[in-house]
Amino acid sequence: DRHGRGTMCEQGPAMDIYILRFRDDRASKKPVKIRAEDLSDAYMLARNEAFGRAADLWRGTRHVCSI
Repeated sequence: DRHGRGTMCEQGPAMDIYILRFRDDRASKKPVKIRAEDLSDAYMLARNEAFGRAADLWRGTRHVCSI
């Protein structure tokens, strides 16, 4: 609004950035940036992206999980 207070519709949900790094060098996949509202969403997106390949999901410098 005119007083600088945004609404959820204007700003949208807060999105975190996660990085999916593949463990298999033969996959020759670069790390994938994933934007998600929470860890649950990030995991589902990362799992789909990995498609059966071994990978690690990171949030900043913190290892979140292995896929």
